[in-house]
Amino acid sequence: MIEIDGERHEGGGQSVRLAVALSVVLKKSCRIFNIRKKRSRPGLANQHIAGINLVEELAGCEFLDRAGCPVEMGSTSCFINADEINYTHRIRKFTADAHTAGSIALMAQVALPILSFWKGEVEIELKGGTDAEHAPPVDDQIEVFAFWLRKFGLNVEIKQNRRGFFPRGGGNCVYKVFPVDKLKAVQITCPKEVDIFAEIWHCKTNKNTHTRFFKNLDTMARKLKTLENHEKVRRVDVRLMERPQPADGFAAGIYLYGRNIEFRCAYDAQIARNNRNGPIPDDVCERLMVATVEDLDGCDDISLDRHHSDQFLIYAALADGESKIPICKPNGKVPQHILSAIYVINTFLPDTCKLQGNILTVKGVGHTRE
Repeated sequence: MIEIDGERHEGGGQSVRLAVALSVVLKKSCRIFNIRKKRSRPGLANQHIAGINLVEELAGCEFLDRAGCPVEMGSTSCFINADEINYTHRIRKFTADAHTAGSIALMAQVALPILSFWKGEVEIELKGGTDAEHAPPVDDQIEVFAFWLRKFGLNVEIKQNRRGFFPRGGGNCVYKVFPVDKLKAVQITCPKEVDIFAEIWHCKTNKNTHTRFFKNLDTMARKLKTLENHEKVRRVDVRLMERPQPADGFAAGIYLYGRNIEFRCAYDAQIARNNRNGPIPDDVCERLMVATVEDLDGCDDISLDRHHSDQFLIYAALADGESKIPICKPNGKVPQHILSAIYVINTFLPDTCKLQGNILTVKGVGHTRE
């Protein structure tokens, strides 16, 4: 049986998501302990339970805590018995609801590796937060994550029907997955330069939206444009955008994306929660720019950003062949969540991931759909 220490490295929910997905895909029994032990509120939270309940439905079995009871909010352990896995392939649509602003993107992360090998097209409808703090926004998944999944041969269409913000949630997204027999290995080539697209966005507009969230839009735009002074940035395109989807309450934020023809990455994101009093802090651009420059300087060329470097490792590990993924080392250090991903994958599949410099080599096992 595989044992995963949830306290290792980053010590957050990512270890749980990876371990649960690998256990179900590979049909290997797994016990996860010390779940989110480093957090102020240890154990599973709403979004983790929603994701686990979704996977339980996919796998046709129940996950238990160390007392042998179904996992619940606050559980610090989770046991998956591979002998009980019985995929529900006949079902073509699944639903999961965090009942809070728990991240929709993180719920999708635990389910998509399993659905990659489903028998036939399948949809998951997820409810919760689309733009949550300390989690990738769904916009990132549409702009960056789905782009790279296509390189692995997997097509995932993502539709945001409704946006959800802290604390209410209420977002609604549908992920349509077109499964494959095998995933393809990916050799990511780092470009020398990248175009940056800065989206200053707001949702549910009224005449006070701009003054409420952005006191100095012109100043923000000018500051973001100064990123063009970086040797790796070809140009910066700043756009003011109103999101078309309905939502409860007000929200606004700034997302930065790096693009060229064969490359996508996402830089730091700042989000204003709905009904938060006052504007986004005046130093938001400075913090955004510092984080972006750290990512740009974290590799000799342009690498995947710190937010996505770990998210594709499970697909590379399951793919047919050897993948090479350039990772970002802000301030010369490997982000802890990347080390967590390497730890979990190498525990399930020994010697699969090897990091040399900024290049992570992943020897895929060539997993095949049943």
